[in-house]
Amino acid sequence: MAKKNQNAPSRGKSDPKAEDKPKSPPRDSMRETVESIVIAFVLAFLFRTFEAEAFVIPTGSMAPTLMGRHKDLTCSNCGHPYRVSASDEERRDGEAWQSQAQEEANKVVASICPVCRFQMDFGPGGEQASVPHASYKGDRILVAKFPYEFSDPNRWDVAVFKNPSRAKENYIKRVVGLPNETVVISRGDIHTTQQDLSYDTLDVSVVAKMRREGVVEIERKPPSKVEAMLQVVHDNDYLPPHMPLRWEPQTPGWETVDDGKAFEFDGTAAGDTVIVYNHLLPTPALWEMLDEHPEMTVTTEDVPAQLITDFYAYNTSELQQPPPRYDADVYGNHWVGDLAIECSMEVKGSKGEAILQLVEGGQIFECRIDVATGKVRFSLPGTDVEEMEAQTAVRGPGTYRLRFANVDDQLLLWVNGKSVAFDGRYKSLGNLTPTEQDLAPARLGANGVAVRFGQLRILRDVYYIAVNGTTVGDFGRLADFRDPTQWKAFATEPAVSFPLAADQFLVLGDNSPRSQDSRLWRAYDEEGRPEHYVKRELLIGKAVYIYWPHPLAFPGLPDTWWFPFIPNFGRMGFVR
Repeated sequence: MAKKNQNAPSRGKSDPKAEDKPKSPPRDSMRETVESIVIAFVLAFLFRTFEAEAFVIPTGSMAPTLMGRHKDLTCSNCGHPYRVSASDEERRDGEAWQSQAQEEANKVVASICPVCRFQMDFGPGGEQASVPHASYKGDRILVAKFPYEFSDPNRWDVAVFKNPSRAKENYIKRVVGLPNETVVISRGDIHTTQQDLSYDTLDVSVVAKMRREGVVEIERKPPSKVEAMLQVVHDNDYLPPHMPLRWEPQTPGWETVDDGKAFEFDGTAAGDTVIVYNHLLPTPALWEMLDEHPEMTVTTEDVPAQLITDFYAYNTSELQQPPPRYDADVYGNHWVGDLAIECSMEVKGSKGEAILQLVEGGQIFECRIDVATGKVRFSLPGTDVEEMEAQTAVRGPGTYRLRFANVDDQLLLWVNGKSVAFDGRYKSLGNLTPTEQDLAPARLGANGVAVRFGQLRILRDVYYIAVNGTTVGDFGRLADFRDPTQWKAFATEPAVSFPLAADQFLVLGDNSPRSQDSRLWRAYDEEGRPEHYVKRELLIGKAVYIYWPHPLAFPGLPDTWWFPFIPNFGRMGFVR
């Protein structure tokens, strides 16, 4: 039996000499701690190097898909919410402004609403100056590096890469051209061919002829990409005062309800009955006149109809110095025929058809939904294109959310937010010039069923401008889109081509008028040919997720815009 150590201190009593000695952790424990820290740093480095990295979007070249520094605005005239670039408020070199006066001179103080085209002036002394209009940093995104370590980018990926001219600078654009093909930009769309068409004289009619001969093919965006890139042209929930309604019944049986925001049909009139969207846009001069004479009555004669253009409200930001002013360029320079129509449809009967129509170049694109069975038929009246059919979730009485699009020479349909599966592709139709029907490019209707249409929106596809660093791709000015005698020139708009060799990619920004992308780069290779591409070795990774948009502002609480800990959850999501 072991004896108790008489020299050991009693339990519960302290040994003064022992307390004076420092209590160091065991040598093995300290080593494990150091090893854990080192491993953590190594893993973080490896993750950043090979897996994913966070980036902040500085500019608006990818708007509306990704936002750079911008302002969230609400039109003081019609109430429509929209965003406008504030990238000019930051210096390109990342340095601070040299003086407060210089910083103030570069503040964004004005913009134009995309729906009613009303100019908001929120600078010092402006009509909307009393409401705070904060500028927010760009979207924070996660970029996955792993996908491009083992495979090439896919067309329509949003990719981060090193600027070919300045390797220390990172760019983010959408991949539209792949190795060993020639990319042709025509009428805002992307075409490809295996032939080298570099720097030949091209225009819209020539590209259309090459399509009919099978020399080039149009590249069609998948539904998820189309959905992400559509931009608002008109939202009928936001009606400006004084202005005539853009939607109107074209046949009897319709009733305008909810102050013009919705339309009802009782189902009694025989045959197809439709309401029509007219693209009536007030001019800046008209808004100035209304400001001076608010009692004035405005009719459709005062608001001329025009074609839909590649107008970007995001690009209408004006600085305090020089004083805000707008010229015709800001309203768009190109006719956009690739459109979509959205609506909520309340079906009040068990049989009959709902009708959705779009117009491009005078050609009607029609979608008919049998409300009893959900079967949908797509047709192009007056052409030899065969009818296309699909099945939807529409089943009798109820409310459905519909979106019908004609984009990239393909028809697309969404019901309740889900894309309807069918092959909606069609061949080139030769509808190269608009007609007067394009002034009213969207229609909704019914045949034999009572319906109510509300939440009406018109949207347009992204429009890639055909420039190559030397060719100017602007067509005309505001008056040209209102004057049918000018429209024949649309058939000879310029088109441009870009040949790509192995390991070369063509990249473009979604905000085509304000994107310094492959079209405009002026670097040259050893043979003197323009390097309008991104080399494979410069690719960093694929943009996958917006993880932290700007902080959320609370309506009615103007002092909360600065609170940085509550992000705008509605903008979180995967990058498409």
